[in-house]
Amino acid sequence: PTFEALFESGRVVRLESAESSFQQSLGMMQREALPKRRGMMFPQVKAQIVPIYMFNCLAPLDIIYLNDGEIVELVAEIPICVSADADECPRYESSQPFDNWIELRSGSIRRLGLSVGSQVDLIPL
Repeated sequence: PTFEALFESGRVVRLESAESSFQQSLGMMQREALPKRRGMMFPQVKAQIVPIYMFNCLAPLDIIYLNDGEIVELVAEIPICVSADADECPRYESSQPFDNWIELRSGSIRRLGLSVGSQVDLIPL
């Protein structure tokens, strides 16, 4: 499924939704850098804290953690992991439970002017 993320600034990003656990495990692995105003979202069944890593990702990313449409944490410009062993890749996690996270092209958090506490509307297309 495809969604639009509408930010408080009025800017819009088109998102591919990774719905299944298999899709979520693959995420951005082996994909080229995201085009501008494109991303991927990872909806969760319930709010939780789970670690995310950049194993086999080909381009750095920004991560936006959401809970009920509110930004609860931002992690900007996460570098790729060059290790051949996933266990050696750094883990990134929110300090707050989240029910969705969005991965965007590195630098998007800054370009979009995002901050914790801002709202994001996720609109199915």
